[in-house]
Amino acid sequence: MYTYGTTPRHDWGDYCRNNNALIHSAEWQSVLESAFNCRAVYSWNTDTNSGLTITVFKAGPFKIGYLGFPTGNCPKLHTIAMNTVQELCAGPSELMPHCLRISVSAFTNDSMLDYPCQSQPETAIQDLQNWELASVSKKLRRDLKKVQKAGFQLHKTETPSDGQALFNIYRTTVESHGGSLRYNVGYFTSLIALSARNPNVLCLIALKDGNIAGFLVACMHMYSAYYLHGGTAPEFRRQSPSDLLVNRAIEWSKQGGARQFNLMTSPRSQPSLVRYKEKWGADTREHRTFTVPVNRPFCFLFKSAEKLHRFLG
Repeated sequence: MYTYGTTPRHDWGDYCRNNNALIHSAEWQSVLESAFNCRAVYSWNTDTNSGLTITVFKAGPFKIGYLGFPTGNCPKLHTIAMNTVQELCAGPSELMPHCLRISVSAFTNDSMLDYPCQSQPETAIQDLQNWELASVSKKLRRDLKKVQKAGFQLHKTETPSDGQALFNIYRTTVESHGGSLRYNVGYFTSLIALSARNPNVLCLIALKDGNIAGFLVACMHMYSAYYLHGGTAPEFRRQSPSDLLVNRAIEWSKQGGARQFNLMTSPRSQPSLVRYKEKWGADTREHRTFTVPVNRPFCFLFKSAEKLHRFLG
């Protein structure tokens, strides 16, 4: 049922715009390809006239594919069935990954697949169009008033050279929590460039005394808005510009017609991060990422290497 290619169909752009499917667009894939060792595989189902994108990353000898990286959520596939997965995996071996990872949001997808999975807490504001700051909590309103008095200015940045500053803040944030860096300067630079030409991408910075104190990146994909990245420079953390950034991103998402504001997954080892997200009136559920072995020997070797890396790390 599916056809495959490394270049999109002539009408792929129209298809993604009509379905508000940013993550499956060639524009989004070009951001990933410019920053990582990856390539997009565009898949089209001739029976349903629907498409999706698999981003295939290379890690040494292994090829790991992600369906709709990083949010999942595919047009016309609110439930991903086992037969759909099997059809997807039947593509040509030179294009397909050794393992396919399928992200299933607890808020947008009810798929339960018979494959190994990992789960993490995922937090989202539901019924976003009826969300009001006044109905969340008095403490949150007090926190916002306090940080508003600190003199931060919020701006959309469309200057790619700011990518270095965003990466620096991202790096210090990740390292302070003992995490691993997944993104690079080129990625943030390309994100900012995309936000300048696509209204579904928001790159927001908080300035104080001419310095970037914090940032937030969000996007609109299908009927949800997603908080992709954010961070605060160490010298400004006590003043919490992140509160202003999140509030502005929620307002942007609501004005854009999103039904949900998804704050994405959190490491299970960071319950304080989950609590921070929930203070915005959000709910937390279990997000699942399924691993489908497309090439079983290679997939087994990759998963073994991945476990060893976690153990040694």
